[in-house]
Amino acid sequence: MDLSQATAAVSEFDKCRVKHPKREFVFKRLNIMSAYATNFQQEKQNPDYDPYAEKSEKKGMIVSGFPGVGKSSLCGRYVQLNKPYMRSTEQGDQLIVHTLYFQLPGQVTVKRIIAGLLRALGYAPNTSKDEDTLTADLLSALTKCEVKIIILDEIQHLSSRKNVDHMPLIQNSLKGLINDCDQFFVFVGDLTTPKIIKGCGQLGRRAPTTVTLEPFSFPATEQSETFAVVKSLLAVMPDKTGVSLSRKVDLLEFSQRLFIASGGVIDTMRFYMSEALLDALISGQRSIDLSHFSDAFLLAPSDNALMKANPFAMTRSQLTKWIDKAVGYAS
Repeated sequence: MDLSQATAAVSEFDKCRVKHPKREFVFKRLNIMSAYATNFQQEKQNPDYDPYAEKSEKKGMIVSGFPGVGKSSLCGRYVQLNKPYMRSTEQGDQLIVHTLYFQLPGQVTVKRIIAGLLRALGYAPNTSKDEDTLTADLLSALTKCEVKIIILDEIQHLSSRKNVDHMPLIQNSLKGLINDCDQFFVFVGDLTTPKIIKGCGQLGRRAPTTVTLEPFSFPATEQSETFAVVKSLLAVMPDKTGVSLSRKVDLLEFSQRLFIASGGVIDTMRFYMSEALLDALISGQRSIDLSHFSDAFLLAPSDNALMKANPFAMTRSQLTKWIDKAVGYAS
């Protein structure tokens, strides 16, 4: 198979998503928030609406976790499931964006966040305007596009050296923006994200739900989450690529080696699977074995790996000894 065909097949495999209990929980919370936002926006049309009684009712969420556990992928998948679409109106076609996603830049200001959100909605913001005027433009655009949820990713950028001196001001400005919006906010970032958001009491009150995504646990048995995810990914591989895991490879043992190589971080696990798959496709092979994964590990050993040695090159007895000593499980 030529390179173009091989990379196309791997790309199709990379798009595959499998059931992940924590991801399903986050999706459920996002759906609940979307419903709350719809009710909130409808309530504002009520003649008896009391803004002072309703302001504190908007509940957001924090999603944090170790790098590579799939936070941004999770957000991307939710946005994909709630794709923007065009609606015909008397005034013309209108873009409807129920879920708005924006990744914070390295240099953060609330004005840049507002401008970024406007661009994500298809507008061309005039950044020479002051923050209040841009905010008014954003509020109008959010209403027209019927936005329910706003996801702000890479929140940890607020605490970078470039931004740390201005973080209190940004936190307070974000609080004001949330108060002005009719949407519910989701803050996504690394393990410092809860501290950044809850470090400002008033801002923290607007995101009481915190979900922490962690690396998978060691696959000691076939009932483990790691084993289930690896098995599911391998199950879709033949349909997408025509390649499968060699029958000579024990699936539980393979899951353990993959865990050691990745530290249980899903992005790293998927990287090794994709690299091994690409190697097999280019070589015209219909199955992958430990040698393909060993080559992938040599190509790009992960910082998350639990050992310096190549876990895919270990003998079964070396693997068992390592597990008994380092993890405390019997193979």
